Amino acid sequence: MLFHPSVANVSFEELVGTDGGGTESQQRATVRRIGKFLGSAPRDQDLRLFDPSARTFFRGQAGAWRDVFSAEQTRTFGRLYGDVLRTYGYPEL
Repeated sequence: MLFHPSVANVSFEELVGTDGGGTESQQRATVRRIGKFLGSAPRDQDLRLFDPSARTFFRGQAGAWRDVFSAEQTRTFGRLYGDVLRTYGYPEL
């Protein structure tokens, strides 16, 4: 899906903003990019995306998985999905 022309490639890290360890400028740019992809122009007041009370967030922090995965789980994930991580621009585990 990374290269499919009908899919907007977006990562959690791009969207999370300052509340989750990202940056506000990256978050705004990403939301605008998504809006452009969808043929819409979001207003600045619509750009607040992070809600720590939402049930869809575990911690809402970029990289928080490192506090949860064991060393064995990290190695296994890297072995099984390292190629996917590289393709999507994430660092090696």
